[in-house]
Amino acid sequence: MKPRRRFEFERHPKSDADPRRYAGMKTYRGYPELMEQRLVFPLAGYSLVVHKVNHRIFEKKDWWRGMITPMNYLLHYCIAGRNALVEEGREVDYRPGRLFLIDRERLFWYRRGVAAFENFCLIFDVEEAAASDAEETVHLVEAPRLCVDLRPPRRRELETEIFGIVAAMHDRPPSYELRVREHVLGVLTRCMDWGVFRIVDHRRDGATRHWHHRLWVKRAARFVAARYREPISLREIGAAVGVSPSHLNKLFKAHTGKSLNRYVNEFRVQQAKALMFGGVTNMTEIALAVGFADPSYFSKRFRKSTGQSPRAFLRRIGGK
Repeated sequence: MKPRRRFEFERHPKSDADPRRYAGMKTYRGYPELMEQRLVFPLAGYSLVVHKVNHRIFEKKDWWRGMITPMNYLLHYCIAGRNALVEEGREVDYRPGRLFLIDRERLFWYRRGVAAFENFCLIFDVEEAAASDAEETVHLVEAPRLCVDLRPPRRRELETEIFGIVAAMHDRPPSYELRVREHVLGVLTRCMDWGVFRIVDHRRDGATRHWHHRLWVKRAARFVAARYREPISLREIGAAVGVSPSHLNKLFKAHTGKSLNRYVNEFRVQQAKALMFGGVTNMTEIALAVGFADPSYFSKRFRKSTGQSPRAFLRRIGGK
């Protein structure tokens, strides 16, 4: 394997404007985001859509860095250094050769006071292939584990693809976009071949008898993600999905283990955590921003979801 090429890093350009989020983060000179263009890879019956690619260095700091996964999936690979990643209460070593797949809408953070590290991140999703509601196919990403340790031969293969993306985006040679597409697809197909994740067609694969139930649950979750800042009723969600509220609530609980009202409250609490990690400390401001009209009710729901008050959580992550 050829020696790894070195690239010039600098402080993130937003470090001074938003130190809670960006301090200690280094990016390529002139490229805060390595790639933000949307890449679509049509496959049999569905499409893999890549939204963003990042390659960054995180310096050792005395606070936790927390993020919430968007309505997509995050593929993380640790290139160098070491840290600890905490995701929904689970803590695992973040070390070289370890590949993570973090599910959508999940809160995760890196430990404070642990060594600096360098990582690669690819944000992607799966588009549903649908001609009409009657023929719609449900595609979901399933991962057997949070992380996978790659053996040296596979590490070399993956890092060859990763640094192929980096070199193409950095140098911008003729037809560099084709090279980027080739290497990004190489990362995704290798991860699927190695069992890091798989795409499930719940109608064709027979993973569930009533595939359209999964579709309704997915639509309800998307409606909540789009409207959580506003007052939401079960009737509104049912109308948006096209199912009676009581039947939708029953299906949602059967597939997720929680009622729709509980899901809405827990989703808002997750968003509140993300705001706290971003440096917002005013509880009333946070409550209103995530859809709770009453700060005291927000505090009650936060405690029920996390086992601690919002203030205690803020102190835990290094806020005031």
